[in-house]
Amino acid sequence: MTSFRITAGSVVSEIIDGEAVIMQMRTGHYFSTRGTGAVLWDLLQRGVDLPTAAQLFAEATGTSRDVTAAAIDAFVADATRHQLGESVPSTEATSRDGLPPLGAAWTAPVLEVFTDMEDLLLLDPIHDVSEAVGWPMQKPAHSAE
Repeated sequence: MTSFRITAGSVVSEIIDGEAVIMQMRTGHYFSTRGTGAVLWDLLQRGVDLPTAAQLFAEATGTSRDVTAAAIDAFVADATRHQLGESVPSTEATSRDGLPPLGAAWTAPVLEVFTDMEDLLLLDPIHDVSEAVGWPMQKPAHSAE
């Protein structure tokens, strides 16, 4: 059995109005996933193992477990590639107690990647603040001497 462990300390996320917004603090990339993806991200944050997640979606949506498992595996592979976490072996199935109800429609979860704010997100706001403007400033590139 396999679970997905979110990278503690470098990944932060929030689910807002059915959208999971995820930031990878080391790379400066941020991500979005909606619908099934947001529900899946919530399950992963709760430590639900991948086979249980696939079964939950299959039961809730009437979709084949093979279809849900393949889509979840693809989502997890994409999340792993973007350093959001890693697949780890788990020894026992997740309890279903206390899990939120899943939606009735199945769509394969998709992880959208945004890199347009990478430079800003990687700035060190404590040490790279300009006294002139009080906003984090990028350090000047050093020329070879």
